[in-house]
Amino acid sequence: PFVRGMVRNALALGWRVGFTAGGDDHTGQWGTEARIGEAYYKQGLMSIAARDCTRAALFEALYERRVVATTGARMLLRYEVNSRPMGSEISCGADPALRDCRRLAISCHGTGPLARIDVIRNNAVVHSVPGNGSPDLSTVWEDREPLETLWLPPAAFCAHPFAFYYVRALQEDGEVAWASPVWVDP
Repeated sequence: PFVRGMVRNALALGWRVGFTAGGDDHTGQWGTEARIGEAYYKQGLMSIAARDCTRAALFEALYERRVVATTGARMLLRYEVNSRPMGSEISCGADPALRDCRRLAISCHGTGPLARIDVIRNNAVVHSVPGNGSPDLSTVWEDREPLETLWLPPAAFCAHPFAFYYVRALQEDGEVAWASPVWVDP
């Protein structure tokens, strides 16, 4: 409901943030729904893709933005762009193949049947994979659109052109998960 407060606005301004969700509804009662206007919002959860279950590994994963936000379901969602995990910043200078092809490998395990998985590039859905009646879905998609046609212009928080991808998984029951972006730089 907040036109100016959406994370997609921050991404378009060049902010490099990971997606998290939590149970703070400002009433001090965890597990309740928050009402904003006529809409009700459940309390979210987040997951962390860490190399192991140690304090150091968890903080490393948080720092590297390897996090997923959900609407409350305990969904697991992971993806990579050219073998780099969510939260990464990758550049054409280090990987010239990015200019011609970005390969997204996506894996999701939901708590119910998946309705679809969306690939979002620069805040627009560019590819969707329909669910298969199962809570599990893995897919690979290659974006072969030349990067020169996709760059977002330099913005308030990024001094050079850039592009970004993120993945959203939607279940048939309305639960949603968002995996943190991967940024592509020249």
